[in-house]
Amino acid sequence: MRIATKGTYRPETFGWFQDKATGPGVLIAPTLVLVASILIVVITLMMTRGFNEPEGNHHFDPGNILHVIAASSAGGLQEPFPPFNEDPVAFSSSVDIQLGPLDGSGGERLGFIHANMK
Repeated sequence: MRIATKGTYRPETFGWFQDKATGPGVLIAPTLVLVASILIVVITLMMTRGFNEPEGNHHFDPGNILHVIAASSAGGLQEPFPPFNEDPVAFSSSVDIQLGPLDGSGGERLGFIHANMK
């Protein structure tokens, strides 16, 4: 059922101002973020173009504790870590490890190795 009504509807919105001159100014920040993001991706791709990561690294998840335990127990770290009752901060700050092949370049067996022993 419909009822005919006559009148004037005047909606008002508080705090909103539409001005054609502010349009380009509002688009400056998102445009700068877009350009910066694209530049970061392009520069990263250019810098890693010749880097060939071993295929086994693609399956390593540092958030999975089993992967970390397997990489730690692979035998690539020759220097033993200090006992837990000692202060390990000084030792830890001087150790750089990475995930790499244990049996030389292009090897299949992966584990943690010292970063300076590539």
